[in-house]
Amino acid sequence: MSLTLKDNTLISLLFAAFLITSVNVEHGMGVSALLMLLVSIIGLFVTRKQNNLPLHTWEKYWIASLFLFVGLIYIDILKGFGDISDIDSQSRLILAIPVYLYIRRVGVNLNIVLIGVAIAAIVTGIYAWYQHVELGASRSHGISNPIYYGDIALLIFIFCISGALSIKGVLFKSFLFVSAFFALYAVVSSGTRGGWITIPTLLWMFTYYNPWRIKLWKRLLSVMIFIVLLISAYNSDDLIIKQRVSQAIDNIYDYYTDNKMSSAGYRLEMWKASYLSAKDHNFLGVGENGFRPEVKRLVAEGRINKGLKFFVDPHSQYFNSLLDQGILGVISLLLIFLIPLRVALTNLKNKSESHNTAMFVSAMLLACMEFMLTISAFEIQIIILFFAFSLSIFLGLFTYNRNYI
Repeated sequence: MSLTLKDNTLISLLFAAFLITSVNVEHGMGVSALLMLLVSIIGLFVTRKQNNLPLHTWEKYWIASLFLFVGLIYIDILKGFGDISDIDSQSRLILAIPVYLYIRRVGVNLNIVLIGVAIAAIVTGIYAWYQHVELGASRSHGISNPIYYGDIALLIFIFCISGALSIKGVLFKSFLFVSAFFALYAVVSSGTRGGWITIPTLLWMFTYYNPWRIKLWKRLLSVMIFIVLLISAYNSDDLIIKQRVSQAIDNIYDYYTDNKMSSAGYRLEMWKASYLSAKDHNFLGVGENGFRPEVKRLVAEGRINKGLKFFVDPHSQYFNSLLDQGILGVISLLLIFLIPLRVALTNLKNKSESHNTAMFVSAMLLACMEFMLTISAFEIQIIILFFAFSLSIFLGLFTYNRNYI
């Protein structure tokens, strides 16, 4: 095993460490990401004459969309909205670009990465069990917030399933499938309803697209078994799925019938406030950190519930971008996802050319797009760091294999 920068072993080991420490070790993911960035920058220089194919047109547009999204926030800061610390989270999108460029040149060792995925799932599941059962926490949270913990655990679950279907060895497949249930336990015990809503999308993807050439009846049978397991988990007294789902339904009903505030009710009211504010400013944006001043104005005008003054953002990345940077901010946000998603899904639709790396990319992008419905994901360091570097790795592997035509 060589650790020279001209091959992919070192960056693969660092990404495995990134996954394992992500929600389980304080600062572990940040340190691993920094090391990946340094290795990639030096590696790009060392390999400057190696496999140096020019960027495809869609890659140029995708990288431009990253700079556009972050650049709009920089412009707001230069105009006096917020300060330089407000760009700290989003800057990770730019910092991950060298990692992407390095991976598209040298690839990654998928076996090493998937071992890291499996260990990450097991550690995350055990940590969740310890907090939920041994410590009596109502919702497992790892080193973070239950919502962020559950969302990242779901992405690790996706990587486990995608990897298990991609690898040929029976033992390795079994290891990844078993590991996936550890991650799924963390997802469930975290009570992260915003993550749960992406599960139907994932089931559809794994049934409809088939880069692994699995017979239809086997795919349908697997989905049915998984649904049975979900129903069993829903009815389990030891888990909180039924309670959390019923609570969400009641909250939404109470909001629309009695305008009663709750976890879901406040989110709906925040989205309403964001839309009203965006509309008042002709959808051009009010500037970074504009939520609180606009809420104060709308409360004074009697247009929204006064309880919103205790919140700092609209708890939706789409509404956050719409409010702060206007329609251009939303477009730049969507382009970050839709450009690579279109390329990956096009690959999956081509039955003769479809590749399993396209499934990693597509499933991750769709899941994160749905996460952003209920949280301002790109304002949260742990979420955006995991997204930016994981996408750079898997999308880089996708382009390394030249699966983008």
